[in-house]
Amino acid sequence: MNRRQFVISNSAFGISYLTSNIGFSKVEQAKSENAVIYLFLSGGASHIETFNPVPNAPVEIRSTTGIQKTKVPGEYIGGLHPELAIRSDKISFVRSFAHKDSNHRSAQHLNLTGGKVVGDSQQNWPSFGSCASYKFGSNSKEGLPHYVKLNSHPHTSASSLGQKFGGYEASPEGLGDLSLKISIEHLNKRRQMLKIVDNSSVVAGSQIAKDYAELREQAISSLTGNIATVFKIDEDKSYDDFKGNRLGEDLLRSVRLIENGCKFVFLTTGGWDMHSNILKGLTSLQTPLDLYIAKAIDLLQERGLSNVLLVVSTEFGRTYKINVNAGRDHGPSNIPLMMYSPMYDMGRFIGKTNDTANEVIENPFGPDDLTNTILSHIGITKGQKWTGSDGRPHDFIQSGSKNILL
Repeated sequence: MNRRQFVISNSAFGISYLTSNIGFSKVEQAKSENAVIYLFLSGGASHIETFNPVPNAPVEIRSTTGIQKTKVPGEYIGGLHPELAIRSDKISFVRSFAHKDSNHRSAQHLNLTGGKVVGDSQQNWPSFGSCASYKFGSNSKEGLPHYVKLNSHPHTSASSLGQKFGGYEASPEGLGDLSLKISIEHLNKRRQMLKIVDNSSVVAGSQIAKDYAELREQAISSLTGNIATVFKIDEDKSYDDFKGNRLGEDLLRSVRLIENGCKFVFLTTGGWDMHSNILKGLTSLQTPLDLYIAKAIDLLQERGLSNVLLVVSTEFGRTYKINVNAGRDHGPSNIPLMMYSPMYDMGRFIGKTNDTANEVIENPFGPDDLTNTILSHIGITKGQKWTGSDGRPHDFIQSGSKNILL
């Protein structure tokens, strides 16, 4: 193997894990440290057909899918959520989450980072998962990322927090690179030779060289650990309950990742931008959503993962009136948000809208408060700051924000 082939060979797996946060923990430790699963409904899910069906509103406003009676007296959720209704005593539904942005890109940025898009920037604030990676470190000891993205989505990177906290994107290509193809002894010889090459390089000692070396070591840590086994969901005893549906399988992966020491799992399901024929669209999307969220809650309980906060949200809700195309348009005045965690008081409907669900009238919350809730759960507190690549200190949590669950 010549020098060029050697560098390419060693770099290949390093680049594939470029933004990983690697490391396994024992199950006991995983259960003792808080973690988050964030399921994002990309496109803007309807608040009325999900968690605020306003059953007494006129027909052109109330839920097109009917209603489900919950275990909370006098409260209902959308008609395609029978499984969540059964478990409603274990869930908190937030009816007063809103902001003023009806643009997909910037609204997603708000609800995935807590910050606003500035100028032409694609992302100028770190994602919640990147904050978790910063908090816990990029790797755990045995090779599992602390931040895993099961799906690719904008605004889930680290921005100026630093690319090493960007999380591992578990794409099919990335998952295929998780197994070490050579012996540990052969790998260690390559590492020693590569260090010699690095030290003789014209960029040796530069920040670029240091960053690359650090990212490469994260990749090696992954390959020498048993990370691939966590993603082998077909070996899980609960696989039959989740198989055959991408969302279901991703939720099972999420539980397995948390169980083995991951601190933040991001997953998403798209198709919620229903400007027309909303009833047909929701029937195909909302039925599996209801089923597999319920199964995930059951599995978290079964495996004793009471430290997990499961968050389900979207970039904005929809308009309160059905449009001429039998759909709903963008409407940020009320946004679906549900959370599950045995660590907090569950079985609640938090906040209130008016009778047409187009205005919050009680206990309002926004993206700053969602940020507070998620980051507080993993141990980041008000007053803690991070220094970005711009050299300036920034607050993780805004001083005037509230924890929605407290």
